[in-house]
Amino acid sequence: MEDPSTLSHAQRGTSWYFKRCAILAAFDQSVVANAFALPQFTEYFDNPDANEQGNIVILFIVGGLVGAFLAGCFSDRLGRLTVIGTGVIIFTVGATLLVAAVNIPMLYVGRLISGIGCGAVANNTPLYLSEISPAHRRGRYTSLSNVMEDLGFALIAWVSFAFSYVAGQTSWRLIFACQYVGSVVLMGGVYVLPSSPRWLALKDRSEESLKVLAKLHADGDESDPLVRFEAAQIHDTVQEENAMATKSSWLELMRPGPNLRRFALALVLPGIQQFTGINAITYYAPAIFESAGIKDFHSQILLNAGNTTLGTIVSLTALYTLDKFGRRPVLLAGISAMTCLWVMIGLLLRYYPATATTAAVPHGFIVLFIWLFYSVYVASWGPCGWWIPMEVLPTNLRAKGAAVSVALTFMYNLCVSKTTPLLFVTIEYRTYFYYAGLCAFSTLITLFFLPETQGLTLEELDELFQTAPYIVWFGKYRVNTAAIIEKRVEYSKGEKTEVATHVETVEARQ
Repeated sequence: MEDPSTLSHAQRGTSWYFKRCAILAAFDQSVVANAFALPQFTEYFDNPDANEQGNIVILFIVGGLVGAFLAGCFSDRLGRLTVIGTGVIIFTVGATLLVAAVNIPMLYVGRLISGIGCGAVANNTPLYLSEISPAHRRGRYTSLSNVMEDLGFALIAWVSFAFSYVAGQTSWRLIFACQYVGSVVLMGGVYVLPSSPRWLALKDRSEESLKVLAKLHADGDESDPLVRFEAAQIHDTVQEENAMATKSSWLELMRPGPNLRRFALALVLPGIQQFTGINAITYYAPAIFESAGIKDFHSQILLNAGNTTLGTIVSLTALYTLDKFGRRPVLLAGISAMTCLWVMIGLLLRYYPATATTAAVPHGFIVLFIWLFYSVYVASWGPCGWWIPMEVLPTNLRAKGAAVSVALTFMYNLCVSKTTPLLFVTIEYRTYFYYAGLCAFSTLITLFFLPETQGLTLEELDELFQTAPYIVWFGKYRVNTAAIIEKRVEYSKGEKTEVATHVETVEARQ
């Protein structure tokens, strides 16, 4: 039986691979924001206006939306890893165009192609991780990719700070070339990693599914009772769906009842994640620091590097808290704290606008609160906004639901990225009160409509959404684990006691 304190060799290898997937995504999302802060970049491209800069940012997001939808169309057909590998290749083509860019149109095309590749990777990475993770480690396992994404943001920020002292076009070309780091590492990974056991079961390859589960959770021991228990759950879920003639069509996502409820959560949670206003910091941190009176571009990049470094360290807490305390407490604490921090930033900018005569101390607090906001985000909504939608979706609809969820994430991202500069100009400091209001509203949605998913297998979540009320208030709801074990015991070769231990563990976590 798997020792909860250890991971199999296959789990470790898979985990490290997808950490690098996250670094790839982080490099491409943040590389342009850092390039914009360099006068070497703006001078080479004849000082692109706000519209051109906005297009460079937005085309990546549009590409991500397209890539996510395409990934959803092919993920069930070709497999999660095949789609991820294809996405990496597309991403590399886009990165090459950015490195070689000699005009704005080349930047446009490079960003669009990079976005398509990144969208495919972003769609299937959390999907794959949620499908291979053991229930008691799913929060930690899937959060690892977000930790490495934060590390990617920090690395590119420090590299940008170093290259900001390099003269001429070499500086920003080297920054764009950093995207190759993730691509090179990832290219070979898809050929050695195991396929998703749930995808194999959907393809009627149950024996292969069992072998993969054993490899992931028991170092290849197919007789391990927990492995057989989970294999039985997956098998039963697929068989029940087939018996009910449930088709994996897009319309099934909208079927009234548990499917629609789960799909709604998969759409709303990424919206909350993006409308916290995090991308106002991710994309426009130098502009925010400038509004706080910090004019030197070296200082702006340095402060951004410090912010992302602190965020990387703090994001490690999610590896512990999400499985220890549950998703709801972490998300509620995070969104409440972000609401307060936006209010404080808005008040400081209201009463201490950036002028030559304004005291530096209030502006120092603005920087501090921005750093705190980013840290709170990466410890809560940063990881959960991506992978909770993947775990709440039913098995036969997970790929399609994930495609819509990730595509909408890019669309929400597009809205924030396009409107934030306009808000800074039109309503100025009130922008932060606007985001505070969105965070406050999101707190209520999280409190009333998100059930606790801690410690449950993906198949046990089917039972959760069948029984938990739509308005969950403050309570947690138990899954009928006794009924589940009764149905699965025949698959465990009579090892009832050991499998029941897993059930008791699940109940103890609820």
